[in-house]
Amino acid sequence: MTDEDIVFDRVILVNILQRPYRDLPSRQGACSILVYSLFGLTGGATMTLIVSIGVLASLLGAALLYLKFHPFTERTKSFAQLLGIFFSLILLGLLAALTRRWGLTLVLDAGALLAITTGSEEIFFKRK
Repeated sequence: MTDEDIVFDRVILVNILQRPYRDLPSRQGACSILVYSLFGLTGGATMTLIVSIGVLASLLGAALLYLKFHPFTERTKSFAQLLGIFFSLILLGLLAALTRRWGLTLVLDAGALLAITTGSEEIFFKRK
């Protein structure tokens, strides 16, 4: 697809043919793709900008938490360690997704979910 395929200034129309499969008959239809442009940037530049802003915002949030809760008590230290593990797994999953390693992305994101769930349970429901 190129710029010549754009109609109505923001839409690319695509014709689709579905071949017959088992009991499904063949069908034909059309769908559209909305062309999105953030400040006139290309798709790759937009993705880089959004990912960079997300990572920087996460680091800023970590710095603000550090400043707010320093010096750490035992509970806030556990919470900070949990957030560090979670952020590391999510960041590795993001890098794996950007390099299109989907299996590794799935494993890292599942690990992040497991870490935040079990860690939160350990911190918030700990026996006293």
